[in-house]
Amino acid sequence: MVLEDVSTFLQFSHCYGAWSGVRDNVIHTSDNSIAYPAGRHLCVYNSETKEMSFLLQPENVEVMTAISASPNTRKYLAVAEQLVDGTSQVSVFNTASEKRVKTLSHADCKTFVSLCFSNDSKFLVTVGGGPEFTMIYWNWFHAKVVASCRINSEVRRVSFSPLDNVQIASSGPGLLKLWRLQESTLKGFNMLSGKIASSNFTDHAWAPGDRLLASTDNGDVLVVEQGELRCIVKTRLSGSPINSLSVYSSGFIIGGTEGRMSVYEKNDAREKGEDKDPYHHFKTFRSNEHVEILSVSVSPQEETLAAFFSNNQVATFPIVNIDILKEGDNHFQYVGSGFHSQPVTGLDICVRRPLVATCGGDRSVRIWNYMDKNCEVSKIFSEDLSAIAIHPSGFHVLIGFTDKLRFFNVLMDDLRQFQEFPIKGCKEVRFSHGGHKFAAVNISNIVIFSTYTFEKLGVLISHTAMVKSISFSPDDLRLVSAGVDGAVYEWSLQVSSCWSPAGVTGCRATRGWRRT
Repeated sequence: MVLEDVSTFLQFSHCYGAWSGVRDNVIHTSDNSIAYPAGRHLCVYNSETKEMSFLLQPENVEVMTAISASPNTRKYLAVAEQLVDGTSQVSVFNTASEKRVKTLSHADCKTFVSLCFSNDSKFLVTVGGGPEFTMIYWNWFHAKVVASCRINSEVRRVSFSPLDNVQIASSGPGLLKLWRLQESTLKGFNMLSGKIASSNFTDHAWAPGDRLLASTDNGDVLVVEQGELRCIVKTRLSGSPINSLSVYSSGFIIGGTEGRMSVYEKNDAREKGEDKDPYHHFKTFRSNEHVEILSVSVSPQEETLAAFFSNNQVATFPIVNIDILKEGDNHFQYVGSGFHSQPVTGLDICVRRPLVATCGGDRSVRIWNYMDKNCEVSKIFSEDLSAIAIHPSGFHVLIGFTDKLRFFNVLMDDLRQFQEFPIKGCKEVRFSHGGHKFAAVNISNIVIFSTYTFEKLGVLISHTAMVKSISFSPDDLRLVSAGVDGAVYEWSLQVSSCWSPAGVTGCRATRGWRRT
């Protein structure tokens, strides 16, 4: 047997899905582009063109833990990475070239929980994981540690003052502290005293005029000016945690539970010295997801806002039109018309139309158009889903449920059941290339059905363990199957006979096979 020398190169084109386990899950890289994690890679999505590019991670990177963009120009992205060997590093990417330009690591940090660029993008501050929570002040371009110290208290965010590169703020449970760089040493100063100092601070952000805003888990926002507490803003999220706090020119925006996002504007009277609260509530909006908003990012020109939800959805919001938007309506536009919120349990590609069908642990089925970059059909069921197959025409799908295998017709915006088959917990199902028949796995057996009459054409019995994967030949006259025990069989569907290649072991899946 002579192996053909075929050079095939694959590259990412688009991604449907996101991952919530990162500090600052979504961040603007330009007015029209947002970056968010998907798996262990970083997606950069253009909301106007719906095109996507990727900051790809090498194989030694297991997961990302935090991201940050350089202010003003958004030229650089810093990504905290956990490596497979248990160590960690920070990679700085150029957003224009999408290339890694610098890598930073420190022996005291087994992981990084937060990081931030200085206002001029020359310096980077990072905080490692517990129990030490080591804060490091970097001259990142030269990979030089300027100063470091151990905070020894949980840190959720660290940030530079936009007015002074030597002033840093850190926040966390019972922690709201200012730090100053003095002679290569970081010195800390407590801003609060008494009971308020023990509050659980969930986030903070710098506002114009050396003002620091800090949010708590009971829905309050503390206003600190020149290192002293000036007032406490009781927000509309009072009694529930504020997960994200973002400042913009007119005030600040907070995201919390049940999909609620509140906008607060500055009071001009306060700026003139009158004794009034510095901010007032403007509007509160709620998404139709009714889940937590984990992260909020405002675009550089303050025309759009991006939000990341706890069910792994990413959405944009037109804050440029906030004056005319009604509070009772849902104004969030979801990237890709929405993602799965749980792991994908089944996937299939349509042959004749640009469609991909998926089912997930969230009990939903989604049919994606990979040309338009949208989800055309989405339906949530009340049972767990284990497998899915889409007909070559794109007008039918087979879905494996706990009790039965069901056949659905695909409508404009819905799935309508047409037939069902007594196969419990079907974990693998596949249409033939012509679409005139399909194969469904029933534990260790493979059942062949006619698509148009639903007649059972035969049962393929030879596997002694559960069948893991099946695939039709291009002419649909044969079928190959692989079991969890590594056994591989090739079947002639004309006579239902089986040919088993000798010496095949350790195989767990079959797709796109060829006999020689």
